[in-house]
Amino acid sequence: MMRLLGNPDGSPAVDYSVNCASGFPHATGTGPEPVNHVLPAWDVAAGLYLTVGLLAAERRRQATGHGQEVTLALSDVMLATVGNLGYLADVQINGASREPIGNSLYGAFGRDFSTADARSVMVVAITTRQFRALGQATGLTEKLEMTGPLMDVDLTTEGGRYAARHAIAAVLEPGLRQGRWPRCARCFTAPGCCGARTRHSASSSKRTHAARRRTRCSHGSTSRASARCWLPAHRWCSPVTRHRRPLRHPGSVRTPIPSTAPFRSRSAADGRDSTRR
Repeated sequence: MMRLLGNPDGSPAVDYSVNCASGFPHATGTGPEPVNHVLPAWDVAAGLYLTVGLLAAERRRQATGHGQEVTLALSDVMLATVGNLGYLADVQINGASREPIGNSLYGAFGRDFSTADARSVMVVAITTRQFRALGQATGLTEKLEMTGPLMDVDLTTEGGRYAARHAIAAVLEPGLRQGRWPRCARCFTAPGCCGARTRHSASSSKRTHAARRRTRCSHGSTSRASARCWLPAHRWCSPVTRHRRPLRHPGSVRTPIPSTAPFRSRSAADGRDSTRR
């Protein structure tokens, strides 16, 4: 039996109320006003925890024949996640909570930029390889390297790039603001680069249907790099939309959906034909 509670004492709680207690609303946005983001992260995480609990209970039942009652509280999912991500330790050690930094990436370089055709693009360079690839794709390697001595930081470290994030953004912003999205998109599909255009749900759906008409399911006319970067435009090549699950099992055979029509099979026991529905 699986049971999902709001709080461990049985009192009610939902995703939004649990998120308020996590501290994330005060770390989201650009100002002191708390922002309760729209992603139901704790509902999603609770579903994954319940799935693992169900599999563990089912495995124990197969081994011992005994069932289990698995209980999970939504608030416990939040506390465990906040602790595992280091937010609680950050407060205990540094004595301060995370400050809101808008759409910037905490701990490395990442920020959103506007293009000449009023598009928004998120540029991310967490690793040194991604940062170097960003400089090569935009042709700004030398100028980006100058931000390190200017800010007296080591750009080969994530912390150094985070400390110099405003200087790095000042180097990138003029070129991105003057360029249109198709040109910027070619930069971010370069090997090692990481970036994506900010989309509305409706525009993502329209682009998906248009892309399905242009490209076959095979990767013959599109690179794997672009298939990784520009989801959900390449969703027809993804197992998520085909099977409603993101897992891939190497060596597994995809079998077609069986027909609802009756079929005949040979019984191995008595050699007679039998009809199954």
